[in-house]
Amino acid sequence: MYTRDSDPKRWVDIMTSDLGGYDASSSPGWNGNTIVWTDNMFKPSSDVMAVTPTTQTKVSDSKWTSHTTFQERSSGRWISVDTVCNKST
Repeated sequence: MYTRDSDPKRWVDIMTSDLGGYDASSSPGWNGNTIVWTDNMFKPSSDVMAVTPTTQTKVSDSKWTSHTTFQERSSGRWISVDTVCNKST
């Protein structure tokens, strides 16, 4: 669910899952075709030490891309997560 928080002038993304998961991210808004989301609730865990903001880009009316990275606790390595969403016609 996306909503606009007018006082601090930011966008907020609230996610919930059927298994009890939840998350909240915020963004100052769009810059051209790109929006950057920061995870407001991230806490390091036994698996993940850190995450970077997620950058979403509207490539066209039918295509979106997304990029983020996270750091594994066990190895310390950073892993990139890139996704592409294509709207089928």
